[in-house]
Amino acid sequence: MEDLRRARLEHNLDRRMRVYLSPKGLVVDEFGIWPYDRESATAFFTLVSARHKRGSIVLTSNKGFGEWGELL
Repeated sequence: MEDLRRARLEHNLDRRMRVYLSPKGLVVDEFGIWPYDRESATAFFTLVSARHKRGSIVLTSNKGFGEWGELL
């Protein structure tokens, strides 16, 4: 999330996104362990939207699904 946020702020998100779009599967481990600001949440949404129909995403979290709205 931090990597995407930083790339978005530096106007390099499209280039950096290729790293996360290329694998068939992407694992996001410990989702929600840190609070995310609006920039991070927007970058993550961009990633999820871009991966739609391209490959799988696996999220692991110690938070219940109902708590995810608070994280983003």
